[in-house]
Amino acid sequence: MVYIAVFYFIALGLAALAMVFWIDRNWFKQYMKEVNGRVQLAKIKRWEAIYLQRPTVYELWIELEENGEQKERLIRSSGSFLKRYQREKSIRVVTIPGTDLVFAEEENWQEQNASVGIMIAVAFVLELLMIAMAEAVPFKTAGYCIVVLYFGALLFALWHRTKLRACGGHRTRMKYLTDLPCDAVIETLGQETNGAFLLKKETEHVKDKCYLLSMRCGACEKARYRVFVTPTQNGSAVWVYLLACGNPYALNRYAEQLKRFLQGRIEAVRVKCR
Repeated sequence: MVYIAVFYFIALGLAALAMVFWIDRNWFKQYMKEVNGRVQLAKIKRWEAIYLQRPTVYELWIELEENGEQKERLIRSSGSFLKRYQREKSIRVVTIPGTDLVFAEEENWQEQNASVGIMIAVAFVLELLMIAMAEAVPFKTAGYCIVVLYFGALLFALWHRTKLRACGGHRTRMKYLTDLPCDAVIETLGQETNGAFLLKKETEHVKDKCYLLSMRCGACEKARYRVFVTPTQNGSAVWVYLLACGNPYALNRYAEQLKRFLQGRIEAVRVKCR
């Protein structure tokens, strides 16, 4: 009987921790939508409601334009606002350039976060009841440790959310300033060291001043950027635009790695774009 109680105790704890990070991911989506989003009108192809899930999930197949091509994408949300699009022909959506993220313009994840928050609270109360009813000291000790993990995960999520809005977070367009002239910037960035960053011209045309910067991990490409280098009064400006990303939820981490790379290689300082 004790082993069954321990199993449920651990299961509730892990589920609650997973839900905390679920809310944190929703905060990340909200951040990306506000800072990097581009609004456009999309054509609704099909609407469907999945009533077996709680809360009810609504699926919307839409057609939108990406890089000059018409593509079909899927929007899934438990937000009740999607119900009214059952008979609509179009919807305003927000896309994140360089990623496959797409959200309805009205999406704010508040309903989903509220539902998940209630489930976390229920799990928390059940855990406290199980701790209070337990007679074995080791069981109580384990219970209090998991409660501490709850608070630790919540504090981490709040800290992570605050960090997202710092200058080091990802932007669709990022600007760096350096004292080096343009030719020296290109030459220095093109010097291959460990293969983590590879710079090459986008085309072989002599007059082409656009470059592609690939962020890699071994043989896999994590992200690819388009880079422009322009002269300034005291040196050069390096403009970086995201072209593609395999894991959109790691964009802030990639932006931090890019920042360290440019600081170390050309002593560039990131500044806010206007």
